[in-house]
Amino acid sequence: MAVLRGRGTGVAKGMSMDRRLGIIAVLVLVFSLSALVYGILNMREAGDTVTINGVDYEWRGLEENFTVVKLNGHRGVMLSDLINDTGLEDPESHQYAIVGADGYRKTVDWNDMLNGVLKIDGKEVYFTTRVKQYFVRDIVEIEVV
Repeated sequence: MAVLRGRGTGVAKGMSMDRRLGIIAVLVLVFSLSALVYGILNMREAGDTVTINGVDYEWRGLEENFTVVKLNGHRGVMLSDLINDTGLEDPESHQYAIVGADGYRKTVDWNDMLNGVLKIDGKEVYFTTRVKQYFVRDIVEIEVV
């Protein structure tokens, strides 16, 4: 049986440790940059409107068109009122994705919507039934899922 020696006998055998580490570093850099670019491309700007179940609402008009309430010191419009205004049938059978301008999203159920407000001054949500990780900021959309 012949033993092959020289070029082509194995990438790892003929490559120095420094070269392998260099390749790994380049791969990590490439993947990190691609993740950064993906995040930037998927970022939306929190503007003058918020889209709820496909209906655009102006932030300024929310106080004029809906009852403003206070939940544990947080002033805003009930999330359930906003969903009901969109005409969604059987809202308790759905879940709702709250989406921030940076792409951060949290999904909640109807009970949370009954116990949550859309804070107009901070463009964020507050829930009496959820922990702080669910308080999405710079909201651009509330999507029915």
